[in-house]
Amino acid sequence: GFSAEFEQSYSSLLSKLGQDSNNAPFWGFGTARDCGQLPPVASIDSTRAFFNFIDVVYTRVYHSFGGEARFGSSAPGDAPNLGNSVRTLFLHSALPDVSQAPSADNPWRASRFETEINKISATLDVASRVRQLKESAFDPASGTLAWDRASIDGHVWKRTNNVWKDKWAADLAVFIRPPTPMEPPVAMALSRLFRVQQAGADEVGVSSLISVVLDDQGQLQLIRTLTLQAAVYWLLFQLCEHSLLNPDSRTAICTFAGIEDAPATAEARTMAILPRVLAALEDWFTEATLTARHVKMCRVVEQVNPDICTLVEFDEQWRRLPPPTYRRFQVVAGKGTAAVMFDADKFDRLETLNHAEIAPAVQAISARIEVLADGCEHKVEPKSSCVVLLQRREDSTLFLVTALHLESAPPSDSKKVNLRQLQARAALVHLA
Repeated sequence: GFSAEFEQSYSSLLSKLGQDSNNAPFWGFGTARDCGQLPPVASIDSTRAFFNFIDVVYTRVYHSFGGEARFGSSAPGDAPNLGNSVRTLFLHSALPDVSQAPSADNPWRASRFETEINKISATLDVASRVRQLKESAFDPASGTLAWDRASIDGHVWKRTNNVWKDKWAADLAVFIRPPTPMEPPVAMALSRLFRVQQAGADEVGVSSLISVVLDDQGQLQLIRTLTLQAAVYWLLFQLCEHSLLNPDSRTAICTFAGIEDAPATAEARTMAILPRVLAALEDWFTEATLTARHVKMCRVVEQVNPDICTLVEFDEQWRRLPPPTYRRFQVVAGKGTAAVMFDADKFDRLETLNHAEIAPAVQAISARIEVLADGCEHKVEPKSSCVVLLQRREDSTLFLVTALHLESAPPSDSKKVNLRQLQARAALVHLA
């Protein structure tokens, strides 16, 4: 996360930028796991609230467009996983001159794009396809990414899900057709987050974090978002404009930016603040690199000192790195991104028991998914799983260790809750 000093300093600034001259709050949304409802309304007056508002873009759009997402003509798509190769277009953009406002002469650039392509060990064909997506989607002058239905629908998959229909269209539906009536704070937050435009209408400049285009049947045809860093710039400008006549904002800007007098315009105030915020964001990402997280994981494991550890979202990049070295750990990879790690000096792995093979992952079961009401049997299994039978050397005690990654969703998402129940049933059937 951010340093305590930055988080406190930026929160102090935002507590003033988030109030206009009449002390009216600047409304946005907080985070929420339930994509079937509008997120909770929040006053953007702290570091956490500021980035939580932008995180709605990541949660509703880019969370689905990475990790195990793949190109293909049907689920689950064709290897390799896209990892962060496309998602980095949202997460990492930079200005050549951070002291100047973004423009055609100072355009945003995708700063880690080629690095992320190299990480997925893509074939020339897949790498070329990712680059083509970038060229068609990324607008350097505005810092926006535009995804059209023809490029994504039926061409990009996240496990069993069509990313366009099952993820994006479903997760954005509540913003496209929000519940009514709306309280004024909700309406203000929604207007800043989301804009709906009909196909053929004149294009306007960036006026929200996300905008979509619908055809004459009301079907989603295009999704446009700001990149993370461009969203920081845009949201800061909105806050500076909101607080322009609030006298307390001048002092707060001077304190945060280390200047003697606050500029008179919202644009100039934004540029006085932006460099420090983008630098803190870059420091945060440096702390979140795989190398840094691996060091932290090894440190935490040594502190906790387990004999056995289950791992999920332990993908190919993690598997290339060594386990903690203070003990002789052995890692067994299962199906997907689940794994089990154990002390090989204390345990032996048994691959058979009474001449029966111990399958290393949960096997799929056939079951009806009730909320689909299609009367069909579907193959259901955990998103990832690893099953390992260990025998402790000192007393021959057996340990059946299972790492599971099940579908995650709030209780209100009936389909996913039903699917999670069936995934758990598949695990119990396998273990039985």
